[in-house]
Amino acid sequence: MPAVGDVDEQLSGAGPEQPVGHDAEGRGEAESAQLVAGDEGVVVYDFSSTTLIQATIENEAGSYRVIQEGDSYTISAVPEALLNRDYLLMILSDLTMLVAEEKIEDVSDLSTFGFDTPGAVIRAQYEDGTELVLLVGAQEPISGGFYVKRNDETGVYRLRKARSARFFMTEERFVNLVLIEPPGSRSPLAALAQLTVIRPDETIEISRVTEDLPVLMKASEAYGVASHMVTVPGLYRADETSLVRLSDMLLGLLADQAVSISPSLETRASYGFDNPSIRFLIRRDDREANEVIELLVNQVEDRWYAMLEGVPAIYRLPTHIDFEVAHTASLISNRLPGPLLPDTKTLSVIGGESAFIFTLDHEDGLEVRLEDETIDDDAFRRFYKMLASGYGDPSERSGAEVPAEHPALRLVWELLDGETIELTFYSKSVQMAEAYLDGEPLFSVRKAFISAVLDAAGKVVAGESFETTW
Repeated sequence: MPAVGDVDEQLSGAGPEQPVGHDAEGRGEAESAQLVAGDEGVVVYDFSSTTLIQATIENEAGSYRVIQEGDSYTISAVPEALLNRDYLLMILSDLTMLVAEEKIEDVSDLSTFGFDTPGAVIRAQYEDGTELVLLVGAQEPISGGFYVKRNDETGVYRLRKARSARFFMTEERFVNLVLIEPPGSRSPLAALAQLTVIRPDETIEISRVTEDLPVLMKASEAYGVASHMVTVPGLYRADETSLVRLSDMLLGLLADQAVSISPSLETRASYGFDNPSIRFLIRRDDREANEVIELLVNQVEDRWYAMLEGVPAIYRLPTHIDFEVAHTASLISNRLPGPLLPDTKTLSVIGGESAFIFTLDHEDGLEVRLEDETIDDDAFRRFYKMLASGYGDPSERSGAEVPAEHPALRLVWELLDGETIELTFYSKSVQMAEAYLDGEPLFSVRKAFISAVLDAAGKVVAGESFETTW
């Protein structure tokens, strides 16, 4: 009997025999199965003129039944919501018509072909009264196909390798392993409308920036280009690298095994789903606006397991899946706000005893002025690039209330569209300051950044060289 991995490999190589699901007219599985059973070779049986009522398939992994329910079929103990209909169509195809590579008529000793201890036994009943018993014997070493024998014939048939594998499938193999459908031609990030990550100790909510969310539109302008913004625990730019990794894992999430079907409360608890590590609420813009996917995940030893709300199964996820990126510290960008230079009309740099108001003219290249004085545009570009390098520590949020004292540094942008963005820094400790965007808390920033900005701004005005690192 092939190992589980061998079965998967053989099924994945089934080629044109593998059906793709229901056709557009919604015809039943039996009719669809007949359409994929036209291989050239030796016909073991052909029941395409009648209808399968039920079948039992026994192998070393256990047994399961294929059952007719009205115009459709199902697999025993596999709930409809979990059923992989592609695999169901494959087995229905083989129960409707089976074609072998060759038939061996002269068989003196059935044990030579493994029929003394068959690896699988298939019993099927059809509407015309026919009852089929098919034995699956040993594997032919060169082709990899297995020998089969009907109970009412003396001859032995050799199947193709892919055909043989289907009779060794377990009941669990008929469980659909696609937890969340991929978004098709779009990237997962582009299809992600809203994501909420709930852990026992923190909650983070991320929304895509759209025109019908003006607050997010304005906040995203402060960062130049931002496709998604964090809205809980505060208003931040989402870290795009981490969000791409997470959305790639979630949208198109595929399990490698269903470890439990219709799990009991005890089974759920044994995998940690009485108190899961993470709860994801996912809303995507390629689905109904009110459709929310709820995914529970939990790590047991070195593997992640998952459950979908409303789906009675526990899934084991592939080894490359790692949800450690689903943390506030990872999903909030540590970069400070800074609009794009071409969008900026004026920039005010105010701190200590210094106050500089730079006016930008983009009509013919870049012209920068400070009152009536022209500023070297290359030096200003270097200064603006230094501003863009500012970062902080998202794990240390600024206080909820803006401090009453005078800020150590104010950066005020007036944009070409008339919007104004203000970034302020207040002393927190000897080495750290707290940053606020338009009065909303951001996170802690090193005071070295503040000193470097004020020093560089003065040297830009004076025409002196300055360091862009801090």
